[in-house]
This record gives sequence, structure tokens and C-alpha cells, in this order.
Amino acid sequence: MRKTAAEAAATAAEAATTAELAPGVVIPLIGLGTWPMTGEAAADAVARAIANGYRHIDTAENYGNEEAVGEGIRRSGIARGNLFLTTKFNRQWHGITGVRDAFTTAAYSPLGRGGSFLSASAVTGPAGEYGKTPAQVVLRWHVQSGRVAIPKSADDRRQRENLDVFGFSLTGAEMAAIDALETGAPPRLDSDEFGH
Repeated sequence: MRKTAAEAAATAAEAATTAELAPGVVIPLIGLGTWPMTGEAAADAVARAIANGYRHIDTAENYGNEEAVGEGIRRSGIARGNLFLTTKFNRQWHGITGVRDAFTTAAYSPLGRGGSFLSASAVTGPAGEYGKTPAQVVLRWHVQSGRVAIPKSADDRRQRENLDVFGFSLTGAEMAAIDALETGAPPRLDSDEFGH
């Protein structure tokens, strides 16, 4: 059966905002990070994020907010099958032998926790050219590099901005300039020490 023009456009739009993990399993490229939100703050942020268009929510056992994330999903009224939920469990529940090859790489704290990275000319230049925020340029860089990005925000405006990164593309030169940035910052958490 042939698709209508609207159905074809919807399929193309979804393909641009998702990555296929396995046949028939797709993950939205931008997800809502929920660390360090807990309790009512987490439930409210998740419900609002879903209302703002998020379909990928990230949590972890160590965050202590899985129940609140679930409450936010319930409040949203969206069917659970329409969401992609990622979680990380503690090291005690798995070992190296139990971990299989990863399907995709995710960037947690993809905006560098508001550091100087966002003010680098390699980021602010494209932001001005495309009429986007530096954060949007960095999220686009992650997505265009093949990574899922998980920014945390409880602010409606920033949640919507974080999702609005699919209407432009960075040039090869812009990508290379951002790739070349060196912040000097070590990884925030060592997964071998932190446990996930």
C-alpha cells in the first residue's frame, strides 16, 4: 500500500530524529536526563517534557528517582508503548561478561554542565549563523556525530529548545571545529567507580 505524502513526511521526520537499535526498535536521539531530580520535581519535569514532545526519558537506579519518573509518565497520559525509557542499573546487578556490545553511544551531560564549552567560538559562530542557541548547536553536533544526547532540564523553554535541533545541519568544517575543542576537563564520573 502506498503512503500518502503526509505519511511519507512523518516517516522521514521520525527517521531524522531517531536511530535504529535493532530491526523495528528505534530510539529518539534527544532524551530527557533526570539526574539529579527526585520526587515531585522529577515527576513534574517528566510530565512536562512529554507534553513538550519528548519521547525518550533517561533514569538510573543510582538516581533514586525511578518511581518519580514513572509517576511523571503516568501523569502525562501517553501510552507507555509510545515512550523509550532508558535506565542504568548498579554494577552489582551485572558484570563484564553479562554486558553485550552496545548498540549506540549516549552523551550524558552533553552540554558540559554549562561550562566554557558553550562559549567557544566553534559553537557560538554556528549558533549565530543558524539562529540557534549554543546548546542547540552542541546537541546537533552530538546527534550528527551519531550519539544520543540526554540533556537535563526542568524548564519548558529549554526542553523545547533541546528538541529543536533537527531543522538544521552543521557543515563538515563546523563539525571538525567542535570536534577539535579541548576543554581539559576529565570525565565527570568513571563508570568503573560509579557503577553504571
